[in-house]
Amino acid sequence: MTGWRYAAMLGPQDAVAERAADRRLRDCGLVPAARLPGISLFVSRDCPWLSSRDGVLVVGRLLRRTDGRPCDPGDAEWGAAANAAERLTRRFWGSYVAFMPDGGGHAVLRDPSGGVPVYGFGLGDVTVWCSDIAVARALEVALHPDPDFIGSWLLHPYLRGARTGCAGVSELVPGTMVRGAAPPVMIWNPWTFAAPEARIDDREQAIERLGRALRMAIAAPFRDERDLWVQLSGGLDSSIVAAALGAAGAAPHALNYRTSTRDGDEREYARAVAQRFGLALDELLAPDPAPGLPDIGPAGFRPPPNHAILALQAAIRDHAVARGARWLIDGAGGDNIFCHSTTVAPLADAWRAGGLAAAARCAGDLSRITGSPIGRVMTMALRRGLRRRRAWKQDRTFLSRAFAGDRPEAHPWLDAPGNAWAGKREHVAALVSIRHFLERGLEEVGPHLVHPLLAQPLMETCVAIPAEMWVAGGRDRSVARDAFADLLPPAVRDRRGKGRLESLFLKTYVRDRPALRTILLDGELAQRGLIDRAALETYLAREGEPGDVLYVRILHIAALELWLAALAAPA
Repeated sequence: MTGWRYAAMLGPQDAVAERAADRRLRDCGLVPAARLPGISLFVSRDCPWLSSRDGVLVVGRLLRRTDGRPCDPGDAEWGAAANAAERLTRRFWGSYVAFMPDGGGHAVLRDPSGGVPVYGFGLGDVTVWCSDIAVARALEVALHPDPDFIGSWLLHPYLRGARTGCAGVSELVPGTMVRGAAPPVMIWNPWTFAAPEARIDDREQAIERLGRALRMAIAAPFRDERDLWVQLSGGLDSSIVAAALGAAGAAPHALNYRTSTRDGDEREYARAVAQRFGLALDELLAPDPAPGLPDIGPAGFRPPPNHAILALQAAIRDHAVARGARWLIDGAGGDNIFCHSTTVAPLADAWRAGGLAAAARCAGDLSRITGSPIGRVMTMALRRGLRRRRAWKQDRTFLSRAFAGDRPEAHPWLDAPGNAWAGKREHVAALVSIRHFLERGLEEVGPHLVHPLLAQPLMETCVAIPAEMWVAGGRDRSVARDAFADLLPPAVRDRRGKGRLESLFLKTYVRDRPALRTILLDGELAQRGLIDRAALETYLAREGEPGDVLYVRILHIAALELWLAALAAPA
């Protein structure tokens, strides 16, 4: 997500309250941008925004659907809320939030990519929509943890809906619009493109359309930008991003980061891509975790995803700042957008599309990707077909037996039509889960972080490509590989393995285990009776490396505990 900051105050405001809000928002780095009947907009000095002739305010970067170039103010005339929302999502894309006149008030639309955070809360007769928690702090809003959110974070990991960690604060889900006090409605629906009738069944057409969408989403908005950097891990996804920029003549500076262990070192692949396009490449060694739990900084509206990665993110940001980067573009969400599946869901779709022959072919593909025998793949597919479908996977590991809760929070993207196929349900769910990992909190300085693989044109194209096509030939993300086959070095294009950060997480866990024991066994979650204290105590008492991956679950729970402490701390 970008680092642009803003606050919009909607509703009647008297002069005294307006002056007070103006002073407080200035103190947190925002300046007045527009005052129209019923709305006052404040933005950070680097935040782009535009105003249409009919009173629509758009905060962020609005790009034309035709060529990916920034919207000219002369294009900006959209009409009332319903018409404006429809036109914005059909004729444009980008990273933005729009405030549209709607009768006597305003409607709020968040773009489908979710590139700009959109949080809302009440303040007397006024509704505030903003980018970050610093706005709420500046306006002296009392912030308390939401017990329902705490339960959802623990039971349904990585499900990010409208509920935030702070009671009374909601997030507008990407692609939805809210009008006054009414519930949000979907303006852009992934199922318009993921439905069976929207499938792109011709592989050559899928490759062509994906290549075109990749160039539009990655290269078109940035080909004239300066101080452009790309995080080039060396994996397929970031290599595609770097290749799209390099082929368009954007000439970004590349930044490779690695861990001290082999699973996190992909320098040879990053170097191959950089050499292919003549990109300057900085190589950064991720710092080893410092002893003791980190200061996660001022709490956001939600916990950070995993404190183990905070040091790496800080190192990347600090290096980019020192080198003068204005934009930092990465390949985040590549596995999600390119349907990197290790389940048997694509096989179910293949069966529905082409019968037994197609299913057998897909089973062979999945067998080569996962290393499982074909017979096991087919057995797993049969078992999956017999199981009752869950809206979201539960995880009760380390939760107390008395833990209440069962149903996941509703999310409009997960409200699939009755004829939705299993592979596409999994694909859309993956686009929901990646949101958990993207927001990095309030950073005073740093480049604008962009995730172009989650752009609206790419989502619309990728969810229309059949799930079984993505694994064709026993290659994960095979359509993306073929779409950029002539641009990627063969070593990257044909690579089967992936770099990983598990060793970094494991190092962090082993080093922080004594501190984790203290905060988890004596923390707020234990006091609330939400966690299985005995099970945690047993696991944390093990010496050495644990030999399983349950430590990742512990880091997830610890992130919540650290956030609760940060939220309670004085601002």
